[in-house]
Amino acid sequence: MKSRITILLAVSIIMLSLTNCSNSPKESKKNQETLDSTSLKSQEKQTTVIENNDAKVSEFPRKTSSYSLCQSEYDICDKECTIVLVKGEKIALGSYIKVIYDGELITEGYILKHISGSIYILKNKKDANDPEICGGCCGGAYEIKISTKEVWGC
Repeated sequence: MKSRITILLAVSIIMLSLTNCSNSPKESKKNQETLDSTSLKSQEKQTTVIENNDAKVSEFPRKTSSYSLCQSEYDICDKECTIVLVKGEKIALGSYIKVIYDGELITEGYILKHISGSIYILKNKKDANDPEICGGCCGGAYEIKISTKEVWGC
């Protein structure tokens, strides 16, 4: 968007320069004032659009989903959390997500299938082959069950 406005302004300046060659000095000054006010209005609109886009992104993340937040220690799912998709088209193996509960970030990472067969949220892709990684209360990794929309932690 910014580059389009820049190109549009450059073309306008060139066209005004070409027309200014045949205009009187009074007309040239009037054309320059018009260009300056048009340029200022374009910059104001651009700033407004950027501010509006930032507000929309922070208030309404585009790719979110509600999941049950489950406690391995008690074997219950009694809370709800939000999964924010950061990288990927959908919540699936290989996607990068953030898990948010009660406004706070609980964990984030890639959804990866571990050598144990479980699917975990891991910060490093190489951890999928680490036999010491375990979920629930034994190792702190969060297990995710995409089909039932559950995230399991301690």
